[in-house]
Amino acid sequence: MSRFPVAISLGAFGADLVRERGQASFIPLLVEAGVTRIELREELFSDELFTGELGQQDFPALAQAIQAQGLECLYSAPLELWLEGQALPNPQLEPTLRRASTCGAAWLKVSLGHFDGNKDFAALADCLSRHDVQLLVENDQTPQGGRIEPFSQFNRGRNTALGQDHTRTIQDHWVLGM
Repeated sequence: MSRFPVAISLGAFGADLVRERGQASFIPLLVEAGVTRIELREELFSDELFTGELGQQDFPALAQAIQAQGLECLYSAPLELWLEGQALPNPQLEPTLRRASTCGAAWLKVSLGHFDGNKDFAALADCLSRHDVQLLVENDQTPQGGRIEPFSQFNRGRNTALGQDHTRTIQDHWVLGM
């Protein structure tokens, strides 16, 4: 069977079912469907996963299960990259990047959040440089993150502030809400 360059978000199977069965239980189904990428949803991990230090004791096994089936991994987190009134990136970005990396993810997907043009791109670049995970920034359904203007402003700002060499780690990912 031919494998398509498609990511399947585990949210598509229903939050309750995914929490009940665990995200790893869907790996065989995705492989059978012929997709190449799994999208882990942070909000669908059960609460006990986050006991202890970031709950990483379960992430390496999940990473191994994903890799064993030849899937790529995208880690999606309900995190705003920029918080209102703050120039620095969200302080939760660093631990979220660590969780994504421990899951074997090549990408971390977050929402833009409150982008107003007065943000510290150098701090963002510094944070990203410590991880092997690329950042995907998307819109969301909020008033601040669901409009094209802040996203366009973010793209202009990151290119100006960081130059092309540093922007390779931040990919544009505009997903229209339906």
